[in-house]
Amino acid sequence: MTPLTSSAPFEVVGTSWAGRPFTGGVGPGQCVRIMTGATLPDATDTVVMQEHVRLDGARVVIEAGHRAGQNVRPAGEDIRRGE
Repeated sequence: MTPLTSSAPFEVVGTSWAGRPFTGGVGPGQCVRIMTGATLPDATDTVVMQEHVRLDGARVVIEAGHRAGQNVRPAGEDIRRGE
């Protein structure tokens, strides 16, 4: 996994809920709150737990030590081929 190198603030543009995914777009410098069991929006690939970010007004800052792709569970990973 690639280390996240930027600690710049990300603008929160929405929330993805379990059973009610975020359907808007996510661009550079933007992020979406992901609730447990929710799907990741297109153009996103990483989940950083809220306990590991710092709030800066309406933005979040991801501190060092996180990696792209972390905390993501691909659909179907808990099912064996053919089941």
